[in-house]
Amino acid sequence: MAARLDSGHILAIDRSTAAIAQARAVGADQIAAGRMSVREVAIEDFRLLGDEEPFDLVFAVRVGALDGRHPQVGVQALRRLAEVTGRELDSSSTAATHCASSPSPSRTAIR
Repeated sequence: MAARLDSGHILAIDRSTAAIAQARAVGADQIAAGRMSVREVAIEDFRLLGDEEPFDLVFAVRVGALDGRHPQVGVQALRRLAEVTGRELDSSSTAATHCASSPSPSRTAIR
Protein backbone atom coordinates (compact mmCIF):
# COMPACT_ATOMS: atom_id res chain seq x y z
CA MET A 1 0.00 0.00 0.00
CA ALA A 2 2.80 2.44 0.88
CA ALA A 3 4.38 1.86 -2.54
CA ARG A 4 1.24 3.29 -4.15
CA LEU A 5 1.47 6.62 -2.32
CA ASP A 6 2.32 9.75 -4.29
CA SER A 7 2.43 11.68 -1.03
CA GLY A 8 1.61 11.03 2.58
CA HIS A 9 2.74 8.46 5.07
CA ILE A 10 1.49 5.16 6.47
CA LEU A 11 1.98 4.22 10.10
CA ALA A 12 1.37 0.55 10.81
CA ILE A 13 0.78 -0.40 14.44
CA ASP A 14 0.45 -3.76 16.11
CA ARG A 15 0.78 -5.09 19.65
CA SER A 16 2.75 -8.09 18.36
CA THR A 17 6.55 -7.96 18.26
CA ALA A 18 6.50 -10.63 15.55
CA ALA A 19 4.03 -8.68 13.39
CA ILE A 20 6.11 -5.51 13.70
CA ALA A 21 9.27 -7.42 12.75
CA GLN A 22 7.48 -8.85 9.71
CA ALA A 23 6.18 -5.40 8.69
CA ARG A 24 9.70 -3.98 8.99
CA ALA A 25 11.11 -6.76 6.82
CA VAL A 26 8.41 -6.63 4.15
CA GLY A 27 8.23 -2.83 4.15
CA ALA A 28 11.96 -2.09 4.38
CA ASP A 29 12.05 -0.21 1.06
CA GLN A 30 8.99 1.87 1.96
CA ILE A 31 10.39 2.61 5.44
CA ALA A 32 13.72 3.68 3.91
CA ALA A 33 11.85 5.93 1.46
CA GLY A 34 9.98 7.60 4.33
CA ARG A 35 6.55 6.46 3.11
CA MET A 36 5.97 4.04 5.98
CA SER A 37 6.85 3.56 9.62
CA VAL A 38 5.86 0.95 12.18
CA ARG A 39 5.20 1.09 15.90
CA GLU A 40 4.65 -1.68 18.41
CA VAL A 41 1.64 -0.60 20.44
CA ALA A 42 -1.83 -1.91 21.24
CA ILE A 43 -4.57 0.06 19.54
CA GLU A 44 -6.16 0.92 22.89
CA ASP A 45 -2.83 2.46 24.03
CA PHE A 46 -2.00 4.25 20.76
CA ARG A 47 -1.34 7.98 21.01
CA LEU A 48 0.23 10.53 18.73
CA LEU A 49 3.87 11.33 19.39
CA GLY A 50 4.71 14.96 20.13
CA ASP A 51 5.47 15.92 16.52
CA GLU A 52 2.77 13.88 14.78
CA GLU A 53 -0.19 15.48 13.07
CA PRO A 54 -3.63 13.84 13.36
CA PHE A 55 -4.21 11.09 10.83
CA ASP A 56 -6.62 11.56 7.93
CA LEU A 57 -7.58 7.91 7.68
CA VAL A 58 -7.46 4.93 9.99
CA PHE A 59 -8.35 1.39 9.05
CA ALA A 60 -8.07 -1.83 10.97
CA VAL A 61 -7.53 -5.42 9.89
CA ARG A 62 -8.13 -8.29 12.32
CA VAL A 63 -8.02 -6.11 15.44
CA GLY A 64 -9.21 -8.16 18.39
CA ALA A 65 -10.02 -5.05 20.42
CA LEU A 66 -12.69 -4.17 17.85
CA ASP A 67 -14.31 -7.56 17.37
CA GLY A 68 -16.71 -7.30 20.31
CA ARG A 69 -15.16 -9.91 22.59
CA HIS A 70 -13.77 -7.25 24.93
CA PRO A 71 -16.26 -4.37 24.89
CA GLN A 72 -14.43 -2.03 27.29
CA VAL A 73 -11.17 -2.42 25.37
CA GLY A 74 -13.06 -1.80 22.15
CA VAL A 75 -14.51 1.45 23.39
CA GLN A 76 -11.06 2.53 24.63
CA ALA A 77 -9.60 1.69 21.20
CA LEU A 78 -12.28 3.77 19.49
CA ARG A 79 -11.50 6.67 21.82
CA ARG A 80 -7.82 6.46 20.87
CA LEU A 81 -8.72 6.39 17.18
CA ALA A 82 -10.88 9.47 17.65
CA GLU A 83 -7.97 11.22 19.36
CA VAL A 84 -5.42 10.43 16.65
CA THR A 85 -7.75 11.63 13.90
CA GLY A 86 -8.78 14.80 15.72
CA ARG A 87 -12.41 13.73 15.74
CA GLU A 88 -14.84 13.10 18.55
CA LEU A 89 -16.21 9.66 19.30
CA ASP A 90 -19.95 9.57 18.89
CA SER A 91 -20.94 6.98 21.47
CA SER A 92 -24.09 6.28 19.49
CA SER A 93 -22.10 5.33 16.40
CA THR A 94 -22.43 1.83 15.02
CA ALA A 95 -18.86 0.87 15.92
CA ALA A 96 -19.08 2.19 19.48
CA THR A 97 -22.43 0.52 19.98
CA HIS A 98 -21.11 -2.72 18.51
CA CYS A 99 -18.11 -2.75 20.85
CA ALA A 100 -20.25 -1.98 23.86
CA SER A 101 -22.97 -4.51 23.15
CA SER A 102 -21.55 -7.40 21.11
CA PRO A 103 -22.11 -10.81 22.63
CA SER A 104 -19.15 -12.93 23.54
CA PRO A 105 -18.21 -15.39 20.77
CA SER A 106 -18.63 -18.19 23.30
CA ARG A 107 -22.33 -17.32 23.41
CA THR A 108 -22.78 -16.94 19.67
CA ALA A 109 -23.41 -19.89 17.42
CA ILE A 110 -22.58 -19.69 13.74
CA ARG A 111 -24.03 -22.40 11.54
